[in-house]
Formats: sequence, structure tokens, C-alpha cells
Amino acid sequence: MAAGSMKAMALVQIFLLLSVHPISAYRAHEVASMVTGLESARTLVQEEFERAIQKEAQDSDFVQAVNDTHLYIGESLAPCPQRKDDFERRSGKLKDRYDTAAADGNIDPAEAVWVILKARSLANTLAAAKSKGCEWTNHKENIDMSAVDALLATLKSKQPCFGHAARVLEDAKDSDAEGQKKAFIQGLGTLLSQDSECKVPETALDDLSGKSEATETSTSIEEDENALELAYLASQYEKDKKDQPKISESLAQLQLMDIKHLEAGTRAAVGSGNFIEQVGRFVTFIILMIIWGLLCGLVYGLITAALTLVLCMLKTVVTSVLNAVYGAEQWVLGDYVFCMSHWFSSTYSYDLHAGKDTFTEVGLASCALSNMPRLG
Repeated sequence: MAAGSMKAMALVQIFLLLSVHPISAYRAHEVASMVTGLESARTLVQEEFERAIQKEAQDSDFVQAVNDTHLYIGESLAPCPQRKDDFERRSGKLKDRYDTAAADGNIDPAEAVWVILKARSLANTLAAAKSKGCEWTNHKENIDMSAVDALLATLKSKQPCFGHAARVLEDAKDSDAEGQKKAFIQGLGTLLSQDSECKVPETALDDLSGKSEATETSTSIEEDENALELAYLASQYEKDKKDQPKISESLAQLQLMDIKHLEAGTRAAVGSGNFIEQVGRFVTFIILMIIWGLLCGLVYGLITAALTLVLCMLKTVVTSVLNAVYGAEQWVLGDYVFCMSHWFSSTYSYDLHAGKDTFTEVGLASCALSNMPRLG
């Protein structure tokens, strides 16, 4: 494997781990804004990444790794304790996958794909729990990060500037989105530092910010661009495999794709999602109210008609028997038509003289209100 490609693979692993670690509030849509200017330096790593996918596409372990990144049936409705169990289980799977890939001392592209998929699954689980307001995501001590911490410890020994990069992110954890973005760029620049002091190289920082001059063509900068590009493609892979026939489509097209699965948990996504959800619930409520009103009107009308028929028939029979026994007219309380109108008026307020129905009865209101809990 070319030196630049090996460096790219190493950076992918660190990038993903920093992304899922609690010290980083970053999401993939922020990465998209940082790789806008990297079109010219992506061919080598992208082709290698694609070959790795094609090579292992038929492997059962690879297929299982892909399947593991999907939500299981009902996960979107899972309570917070279940989401915590899912996070810890997937954290362990990530560590196991990395240990397997690194067993021979070298992580090839196909193995890197497996690690990437596990890391994305873990990140999505944590982001989804945060977006649902799970309390355990706000307390680091409640999150079992032992598997990820073990993986971080392994990588620290291989990356002398890892601790410095982590501190950059730690210092910016309470900053706004722009401050975190700057810290993320500086953290990657620190990881790429070539000196023993682990300083941020100006060329790397300028390049990652998308502000480098077009004439900069040094080998080191091209390798850094390849590394960040592969990290971005890795974070997009889970969604791209559904919507794109090939991962090699242009970065501009990837940036225009709907990345809602990757930005879950951010303040902007949560705010927008909550507003849309509330509007949808309100519209659904109005529609169901209309449906229940019509249904209650029909059902209640049929029940009223049936009861009126039975009770008025019973009343006519009883008064006829009393009149026959006592031979008096005092038992005549009105004819059948009077009885029917009397019963109807008790629920529909039917006015024989005006010939109008006032659809504001207690019975109808009771019917509709009894179904209110179903509207939520």
C-alpha cells in the first residue's frame, strides 16, 4: 500500500474515534463544509476505498457489518435505557472489529471499511439518543466507554500527537459551532504535525480550511487532503450505499444529498425536526378530529334511531295495555310520532316546527371526547 494511503487509513481511524468520543460535539455535516476544496486530490484514496468495498461485497462478515449499521425493527421507538444498552453493545463490537483488523499489525482497506461501519453505527446510536433527550447522554459517568477508551489507548501509542489533538477538542467542548469547527481543524492539523512538539502546521491548517493556494502541490499536503477526503467518504458510506450506485460520484453531488441521518443530534437538526414534527402532529390532530366528528355523528345517529324505535314501541305497548285494563285515557302520553320526536330532541334538539337540527348535543360531544386519547 502506498505511504499516502496508509497515512489516510490511520487518519480515518482517529477521525472516527474522535467523532464518537464524548469530548467532540462534531457531526459529519460540519466535515462537509471543510472538504469543499479537495476535488483535485481525492482520486487515489477514493479508488482504493471503492476497490475494498467491491472486493469484500460478497463476504458474509462484510455483509453482516453492513447490516449491523442499520436500525433494528423498532429501534426508533426504543426507550432511553434500551438505547444505552445498544450503545454499549455496539461500543464493544467496534473494539472487537478493530482488534480483529489490527491482529496482523496492518489494517488493509477492506478491514478499514469494517471499522468505519462499526464506528458510524456507534456514533448514530449516541446521536439518536441525544436527539431523543435521553438523560444518560448528558452524564459522561453513565456511559460505558471502556471499549472505545481501550481503542483510543491503542491509537495513542501509535500517534504521538494524539493527546495534544484531544486537548484541543476538550478545550473547545463548550464553544459554539464555529469554535468547535475551528478546534476540529486545529486538532487534525496537530495529528498531522511532523515535529516533536505537535504544533499545528500552517500549511495543514490552511489546507483543511479550504483556503490554501491552488498552486500548493507538495506531497505532504496532498496526503493530508486524501486522508480527510477518505474520512468524509467513510462517514457518508452508510447513506451513499442506499442512494448512490457508486461512491465515486462527485463530492458536490454528495454534499447536495440529504444527510439527515448523519446530522441527528445537532441543535439545528433537532430544532428543525421538532418544528416539523409539531406541525405534522397538529395537522394530524385536526384531520382526526374531523374524522371522529363525522364518525360519531353517524354512529350516534344510528344508535339514537335504534333506541328511539325500541323505546317508543315499548311505550306504545305499555300505554295500550294500561288503557285496556283501566279503560281510561289518562295513560295516553302522546302518539308514536310525538314519542319519536321527543327522544330525538333529547340528543339532536330536533325542532318539529322549525324543521332544523342543531348538531351540538351532549351525546355527540361525549362520543368525540371519549376518543380524544387516540388522537395523540
